[in-house]
Amino acid sequence: MAGVRYQTQALVLRTAPLGEADRIVTLLAADGRKLRAVARGARKSRRRFLGCLELFSHLDVTVASRPSSQLERLEEAVLRDGHQAIRGELKRFTQACYALELCEAFTVEGDANTGFWKLLADVLGLLDQRALRDVELCYLELRVLQVAGLNPDFSACLGCGRRQSPRWYADRAAAGLYCSDCHQRIGPAHELGQAAVDLLRSLAARRLPAADPPSKLLEQASRLLRQLVDEQAGRVIKSRGQLDLASR
Repeated sequence: MAGVRYQTQALVLRTAPLGEADRIVTLLAADGRKLRAVARGARKSRRRFLGCLELFSHLDVTVASRPSSQLERLEEAVLRDGHQAIRGELKRFTQACYALELCEAFTVEGDANTGFWKLLADVLGLLDQRALRDVELCYLELRVLQVAGLNPDFSACLGCGRRQSPRWYADRAAAGLYCSDCHQRIGPAHELGQAAVDLLRSLAARRLPAADPPSKLLEQASRLLRQLVDEQAGRVIKSRGQLDLASR
């Protein structure tokens, strides 16, 4: 059965060498699908795919599906936006890499979700202008979970329904929170104060504070969100280490 040839916009999420001349390119298509395609001759030819297969690049691509292979074939790529400003500053570069890896971890080949395209395009557009604030990184982590349909519930205690508590606790699955009276129902838990929970509620409602909250509060919220991301992704997000180093 013959393959299907189609065109789409795409963002470059990852590349890897294949043999002596080719590359495997992981793309996020405009409909939110993750694509893995072979770019023939991309490593040897100076003309073929010139300047197109760098991380973050926004492309117009022509792709041919191959029924006999899980990999598609990248036939043509035309650069729309290389997001060059991001590459000129280490902090912005590492934040962009983190955003790419977050989205890649939750996108599925063949499963369209336009929310991921809009989220990643918006983040890269902002990074063209400036680095993300710490609270915006927390918001990014939460938005990835929300777009993936994994909505943590920070609204009230899962045990008794109360909305205020001196301390809050989230188990490792972090499906929600338990108040100081109900946390004995769960095992080892991540502990947060009321202010951190209020911040998470604001971020979940897509309300960002005008300025970064205190560092201790942000650290509590960030630790929980990163735990959530890793648990749901089934792995640790590798680029986070470089992100933290660049942010110091």
